[in-house]
Amino acid sequence: MNQKDTLIAIRRLEQFYRRAVKAIVKDTITFEATFARSPEPVKFSDRSKLSYAPIQTGEIWGHTWESAWFRLSAKVPAAYAGKPVVAQLDLGGEGLVFLPNGTILQGITNGSVFDTEFGRDIVHLYDVCPGEETVELWVEAAANGLFGMFCDLDPGPDSTNRYGFYDAKVNAIKLGVFDTELWHLTLDLRVLLGLIKSLPEKSVRRARIIRKAVDGLNVYARSGDDAQAFRDIITDELRKPATASSLAVTAVGHAHIDTAWLWPVKETIRKCARTFATQLELIARYPEYVFGASQPQHYAFVREHYPALYQRIKAAVKAG
Repeated sequence: MNQKDTLIAIRRLEQFYRRAVKAIVKDTITFEATFARSPEPVKFSDRSKLSYAPIQTGEIWGHTWESAWFRLSAKVPAAYAGKPVVAQLDLGGEGLVFLPNGTILQGITNGSVFDTEFGRDIVHLYDVCPGEETVELWVEAAANGLFGMFCDLDPGPDSTNRYGFYDAKVNAIKLGVFDTELWHLTLDLRVLLGLIKSLPEKSVRRARIIRKAVDGLNVYARSGDDAQAFRDIITDELRKPATASSLAVTAVGHAHIDTAWLWPVKETIRKCARTFATQLELIARYPEYVFGASQPQHYAFVREHYPALYQRIKAAVKAG
């Protein structure tokens, strides 16, 4: 391909990737939702003492450093039977998802430092859904982002946002079917698009990756959205080492949590719970996954404030 055709091909792949990410959760319905705002964090056991009101997608529920509890409920459609079902939750900040019995599922957040298209908003509920059951979730939400609040770079002396601001809005509270193959395809493409950007423009490997990925995209279109057919075509490119003499590298998951940085310590405590709960969910889903965290104070926070989660951490450590 000449340079013009190459640029067009890359643009097609990037556009497809962005569309595919948004299509991973299908046939969605909206949860019925109520919420109760609180200036300070409220424990799971005390959440019923708050005053709840209905809330819908698009509504702002809190401002900088405020907290809230959300109760989400929905009846699973009969059409979901036999399919993987997830909740897609974006409350405009960070959150920790619970079952009604107090079991912590995972953390959620609406942003990432690595990719503007990425957020941790998918909560796996059923690998194989029976259909027509009732789902109830509770979410401890925080009106702040990964890096706390937003700050104007050069605020005026009369600016109301002079010392930072954050408005948390309900962006998504959906139940839907999870397209597992399309999810894996987006992960494959994420790797290949990263290689395309990092390899030299005249690299033979880069040219082969682009050609194979475009072939896969064309097959996907002709086959009626067959994600596995697309993946089969690009598998060989994903398996190739960087060079014949490349070293093998083992990656270990790690979350760097600043104990006192751009947020109050009370938020560090909750960030620890969200982080460790999410890692435990990943370990359960991918047994080969390894996670490491090295700051004793963070384990102490979880032991004091989330004792059941701490016991799950101990069990995971014992299991290796």
